[in-house]
Amino acid sequence: MSLYRYTLIIIIIIFIILLLIFISRFFYHRVSPSCQVVISHYHEDITWVAQLPSVGFPDYLILSKTMEPVYLSINKGNEASIFLNYICDHYHQLKEYTVFLHGHEYASHQNGSMLTLLPEKWNEMVQQKRIYMNLNNTPCGSILENQHIDLIRTWYKEFLEDEMGPIENHGDWTVGIPCCAQFIVHRSVIQRRSLKCYQGLLNWILTTELTNDVSGRIMEWTWELLWEIKN
Repeated sequence: MSLYRYTLIIIIIIFIILLLIFISRFFYHRVSPSCQVVISHYHEDITWVAQLPSVGFPDYLILSKTMEPVYLSINKGNEASIFLNYICDHYHQLKEYTVFLHGHEYASHQNGSMLTLLPEKWNEMVQQKRIYMNLNNTPCGSILENQHIDLIRTWYKEFLEDEMGPIENHGDWTVGIPCCAQFIVHRSVIQRRSLKCYQGLLNWILTTELTNDVSGRIMEWTWELLWEIKN
C-alpha cells in the first residue's frame, strides 16, 4: 500500500471518528432535557459547587442569604424561603427540570457526596422519564403524630386548602417520604400549584414569628404533598 493511500485511509478514519463524536454530542444536546441547579446557601462551605460543571451541571445558581450578591437578605425558614422565592421569581420561565439543593456537599440525610449522588439520580431520572426524584434518604415519620400538628392544620387551612382541598383528604402524608428538601422536579410538577399559592407561602415564611426550624420543617414535610407526589 502506498504512503498516499495509507495516509488517506488514516484521514478518512479520523474524519469518521470526529463526525461520530459531533453527531453524538449534537444528538445528546438535542434530547437532553434542560436543567437548572438551585443551591440554597447560608453559611455552608460551597467550594464543592465549582465542580458541578465537571459532573454535567453547568447551569447552577448559588442563592445566598449571606454571600454577595445576596439573593435573600432575611434568614427565615431555612432553605424553603430560597426555594419559594426562586419559584416565584421564575414561575413562568422554569427550565424543564429544577434541582433544589442545600449548600453542603455531604449530609446525614443523603448518600455520600452530592457530586456523585446528583449525576446518578439525574441519569436514572432521565432514563426512566420521571418527573420527580427526592435526593434524600431519611424518612420523615408521621405528620399526625408531630408535636406541631395543630399548628400545621391551621397553617394548611389558611394557605393550602383552597388549592388542595381539606387536609383530611391527605391522610398521614409524610409517611414514607424522605425529609430535608433536596429534589429534582419537572416544571409541570411545580406548576400544578398556582403562582399565587407560592406567593402566599413565601409571604408566610418571610413574616412568620415561628422559629426557622419549625417553619422550615413545615415546608420540608409539605413539598411532596404540594406537588401531588404519590408514594
